[in-house]
Formats: sequence, C-alpha cells, structure tokens
Amino acid sequence: MTLTPPAAPFQFGSRISIDLTWTLRYRLVRPTERLVSPSDLHDWATAAGLPVEQRPSPADLSEVRLLREAIYRAAQSVISDRRITEEDQVIINRWAAEPTPVPQLAPDGTVATVGTRTTFTPVVALVARDAVDVLTRADGRLRCCADEQCSLLFYDGSRPGQRRWCDTQRCGNRANTKAYRQRKG
Repeated sequence: MTLTPPAAPFQFGSRISIDLTWTLRYRLVRPTERLVSPSDLHDWATAAGLPVEQRPSPADLSEVRLLREAIYRAAQSVISDRRITEEDQVIINRWAAEPTPVPQLAPDGTVATVGTRTTFTPVVALVARDAVDVLTRADGRLRCCADEQCSLLFYDGSRPGQRRWCDTQRCGNRANTKAYRQRKG
C-alpha cells in the first residue's frame, strides 16, 4: 500500500460514511492511503463539514481506519446480498453507540456544537451512525462504481436512482469515452 498525504482536496460523493471509504483510493490496482497522519484525518473531517473542535490523536487515526474498513466490507456485503460479518457489526456498532455532538442555536443565529471539545470520538460516532443508516436502508441505492478498475462505493441519492459510477466526471466520462471510441473505431 502506498502512503500518500493528500495533495489535492479530499473527494466526497454521497454519504459521509461512504465518503470515508474513499480515503483509501485505488484499492484494486494500487491501494493509496489518504489518511496518513492525524492531521490528514482532521483535514478530512473538516472538509466533510463535521463539527471538529479537537485534533485527532494517532490512536484516533488508527481507530478511524479500522472503522473505514469495517464500513467498506459491510457495504460490499450489502451490495452482494450477503450478511455483514459479526466483526464488522461490532466495530460499527461500538462507534455508533458513542455520544455525538449536540447542535445548539448560538446567540448570533449560527449553529454551535456541544460535546466535541475533549475528544475526537463524537465526530467518529456521527460517521458510524450514518453507516448504520446507509447499511440498513435496503433500497438498492448503495453501489460499487461500474468502472472495473474503480473500487469506490457510493450511495445513489439521485431522484431516478440509476447512477452507475462513483463520479460521472471521472469514471462515467472514462466509460463514455471508451464506448464512443469503440463505436467509432
């Protein structure tokens, strides 16, 4: 596996729990870790719009990677119509049971959060709770990208619910270009 600090901004596509799985890129061809340091985890959580007030520790980074992989395996199980393993259930449920940040209306009319000042755990709990929601929907919208070289997952929240690619600008465009060349070629 290649450890590559993010040079470009993190990418987001659907649900926060599924987006976390995008931090290990190119799983099928050359796995590339985007969460190399606790600072990378902080940057990802901030870019994701999570209420981050505490810097994650090296232990937090390790735990989030374990959660990420449990979510990925569980999603693959759901997509393949298999049971989620007990090990992955335990990891996801343990984090989902943690307290989450509590939104509060601030005097200036903005949203303030309570419950995130001492540890990074409430932020991780939000991701795990989202995973529980996504993994239990049974609506057929949790998918793996149709590009054979891409291993990214996505939740199709579009109205028609017929997306095939994690990102139409990247994988969808590549597939359409390939199909066009084959028709013309």
